[in-house]
Amino acid sequence: MLLKEGQRVLFLGDSVTDAGRDREDFFGLGNGYPAIISGFVGAAYPGLKNRVSKQGCRRR
Repeated sequence: MLLKEGQRVLFLGDSVTDAGRDREDFFGLGNGYPAIISGFVGAAYPGLKNRVSKQGCRRR
């Protein structure tokens, strides 16, 4: 995957994507696969900002 400045990786999904996200933290990634991918992207592209975001919808 090649990323350039200003590009993002966006995850949309269900409770698996939501993964325990803190509802008070808009930029929180929780502890699921989006957080893991964010770590990989951060290691591969340390100079980029706002790299990974997500929106999951857990069932109630």
